[in-house]
Parts: sequence; C-alpha cells; structure tokens
Amino acid sequence: MKTILALFFASLLISSSCNKDSEGDCPADIMCTQDFRSVHVQLMNGSGPYQLDSYITKRHSDSMVIDLHSTLSAYEDSLYRANGSYPILTDGQMQLTSRQGTGFTFIGYVNNHEVIRENYVIGHDCCHISRISGRGSIGL
Repeated sequence: MKTILALFFASLLISSSCNKDSEGDCPADIMCTQDFRSVHVQLMNGSGPYQLDSYITKRHSDSMVIDLHSTLSAYEDSLYRANGSYPILTDGQMQLTSRQGTGFTFIGYVNNHEVIRENYVIGHDCCHISRISGRGSIGL
C-alpha cells in the first residue's frame, strides 16, 4: 500500500511539473532546437516586393514599441527590403508573448508616412514563437 501511495504522489509531482506552464510559464528542463525563428510579413505591390523605409511592432497590452529595424545590419536590412519580407517578432522577443498569444501591431513607414498597419496574435511553445493570427502576405 505504501508503494502505491509513493507511486501516486511521485506521478502527481511529475504531472504538476509538466503542467506548470498552464499560466504561461515554461518548464526549466524543456528541450528545444537551436534554430532561431521569426514571424515575418511579406509586402507586395503590382511590381514586386514593397520596400519600407522603417517599421516597428507595438504590443497591444502596454503599447511597448519593438524596433527590430534598428537592430539590423545594413546587409540584413537590404535582404529584407529586396524581398519585401519584414520581421514582426523573433525568438529573441519570446518573453514578450504568452503561450496563448499576445496581440501586436506591425506598422510600416515610407517617407515618414504610415503605409501599413496590421494586427497579429503571436504566441510561443516555450521554444519558438509562432503566428496565431494575422496575414503572412499583404498586397499594397
């Protein structure tokens, strides 16, 4: 009987540590791949990729501004512009999201004028971020 009780409490302890993330926390011993992921939006117009001068992502809950554009090298920026593909959020900002998803707005500018404003819900699986809702490709 003591063995059964010990096994019951051990399984309860293990299952509670696995379910620890129900509030959005992630288990400390989770195994993740080493790739670095990001959520992008591709902007196109009639003649091909649409090129922004700058862009930001704004979190809905507190209007926090994430300026990924200013963190890019000139080479990275030229690649994104050439493809019209812009990062909204990366694994580097995973702590700004919840597992269930957090609302963000991507805002793009040309000549200091807003030309795109698109809403997204981005979440994570404790390893990588992912788009829950929002368009991946937009025609302008």
